Amino acid sequence: MKKTLLLACAALAVAAFADQASAQSTGSVRVIGAVSPVGAIRWWDWTPTNTETGTNTAPTQNAPLDFTIDLSELAAGLNFDTYAGGNVTAILRSNESYRLFGEVTSSTGFGSSAAGDLELADVGFGILNLTNSGAATKVFGDPAGDASLTAGFGNDPNLAPKDVDEEPLWNPNYATLQDIASVTQVMAGPRISNRGGNNSPNNGLLVDFGFAVGPQYYTPVANFEAVVEFTMATP
Repeated sequence: MKKTLLLACAALAVAAFADQASAQSTGSVRVIGAVSPVGAIRWWDWTPTNTETGTNTAPTQNAPLDFTIDLSELAAGLNFDTYAGGNVTAILRSNESYRLFGEVTSSTGFGSSAAGDLELADVGFGILNLTNSGAATKVFGDPAGDASLTAGFGNDPNLAPKDVDEEPLWNPNYATLQDIASVTQVMAGPRISNRGGNNSPNNGLLVDFGFAVGPQYYTPVANFEAVVEFTMATP
């Protein structure tokens, strides 16, 4: 009787082991995640108006936008150009509709026109030359044609007319840095990118950020600087 009981227990143990082995013969892996709405701005190119210089911190096309324009001398008696400036080309990408904001986050060396100084309102700013990038095989529709520019921001400041004193006639058709002294929407549009990654040449919207200053007999200043920050919001 005792031997029979031991055999029965052994049989149950073997059966349980077999069941466990069978249960471990398959398994599963879950792949989870999310895709969030996002917009990105990166540097693409630079075109000076005359002989101005410009450098992106990372000088590789498609690197994060961190650009410096050096207008050099702006005294009218030393600079005889109509305008000093240039166009910084950026590439925008988004997987959702977007709004683009601009803001002068810091400035030094600027004063007031009443004192004869260079001021933020002397620096013309515009968004121009919108073009779908590359072969445009990875964009949705026509991002360049469907973009909407805020009034005053869609013209080339280097083409602004001047009055008899050679003061630029910015308003109402041309914006200046004074117009983005605080956060201001300058552009909006539908989704840009149809898949593709950060290095795709075909899934972006190319835009020129144009800047221009008319040389004048401003009050002397050793150095001036204005930092303009652009932010894409989705939606």
